[in-house]
Amino acid sequence: MRRMSMSCVTSWYKFIHLAWVGDRRRFYHTIKLSFGV
Repeated sequence: MRRMSMSCVTSWYKFIHLAWVGDRRRFYHTIKLSFGV
């Protein structure tokens, strides 16, 4: 259970970190992919 919870927390931390820090990068990257640039 501890490994599961730690893994879940780590996944959430990474997700939040990416969403908070790389939000603009993901946003522009998604736009570029959608436009095929």
